[in-house]
Amino acid sequence: MVFLMELNTTLGLYHIPIEFYHACWEVANADLGNLFSKLQENKENKLDLGRLNYDVITLIPKVKE
Repeated sequence: MVFLMELNTTLGLYHIPIEFYHACWEVANADLGNLFSKLQENKENKLDLGRLNYDVITLIPKVKE
């Protein structure tokens, strides 16, 4: 399905370009498959859905040296 999508478009809330999924499909496929499997099994609360909306931002200072 991912390879049928139009290039130069984005997928999801984070606006990740479809070309990323094409380039990293071997890794992304396994991770996304596991995520969707756990979402379907979530009847037993195996996946903390609150973590899907959680981010960590790290500020990196710029120095000239």
